Amino acid sequence: MSPRYWGDMIMINSYFVRNVLNEVQYSFPISETPFIEISTKLGISIKELIMTLKMLKSSKVIKRIGFYYNYRSQGEKAALVALNVKDNNKLKEVAKYINKDPEVTHNYLRLHKDYNIWFTIRRRSIDQIVEFVEELSRKFKVERWLILPSKRVFKLSVKYDLLLGISRSGPFSHVPEHVPNVEDLGIPHDLPNELRSLSVKERPYLSIARKYGVSEDEIIYYINLMLKKGVLLDPGASLDGHAVGFNENAMMILTSRSRLEELCGCLTNMPYTTHVVLREVLASESAFEGVKEACYGVIHAVKKALIEDIIYDIKNSCEPDDLEVAYSIKNLKPTVR
Repeated sequence: MSPRYWGDMIMINSYFVRNVLNEVQYSFPISETPFIEISTKLGISIKELIMTLKMLKSSKVIKRIGFYYNYRSQGEKAALVALNVKDNNKLKEVAKYINKDPEVTHNYLRLHKDYNIWFTIRRRSIDQIVEFVEELSRKFKVERWLILPSKRVFKLSVKYDLLLGISRSGPFSHVPEHVPNVEDLGIPHDLPNELRSLSVKERPYLSIARKYGVSEDEIIYYINLMLKKGVLLDPGASLDGHAVGFNENAMMILTSRSRLEELCGCLTNMPYTTHVVLREVLASESAFEGVKEACYGVIHAVKKALIEDIIYDIKNSCEPDDLEVAYSIKNLKPTVR
């Protein structure tokens, strides 16, 4: 079954499937038998739940079920990059070049007054990100670009409330300011990667525990520790938003002359934001005259009107000096990360 068929079924015909997806997104148990607990809560058999989840995974509605591994605990740096590609005939070629890089995690064509391609990229250093952007700019003769490194990540939780029709962050979405490396916690180096995508079965941690020569209970201890420290984030299912009808998303850029961190904190406390990041400007161009830092947030929804209502609330509650919105036109790189 195609993602489009499943998206139509989920949003229109199947209250059951929407409930299953909401449950596995927002209430994923941190226990040795999470799927058994979910099936009990939903009042269905474990066999029926596993069959449903496997079908949704095979049709690409569910991208993975597991945990997000915080890039900062891996010693990596990240930046949002914005390009002004004037020649529309070059857009596809530029996007293809960007998407070939395995460390590009998101890439959107957005409606913005100065920049149209916005992508996020990771490297071991900011200098390596600058090198990539400079090489790209020379190759495609891109004259205007921005590099916006993450100064502080406040929030990360990409979840879609299929009953409300708008993104809503889940538990463990707030990111601590200082995140340790896995080794500092006395945890096996590769364990977080093992936990990114779990097998859909009654005891998903059993094979992982056997691999590391520990008990399932110890794996749960490690998971709770990493969630507390911000090494792992956002447990549960990661969905393809477009497959479930979430075709609208808006990137908000908020500025303030004197209370930028407070502004990011206000945006973080809004339940419908999926990302909140304080970013600085390292490139020669700036999206705002004289502004060197801004708070960036993202909202997803099935209708633009729902996003506009939330933005209205954000303006009134957070009171930024300025708030600019860049709606997505096209997702240039659907991703599982």
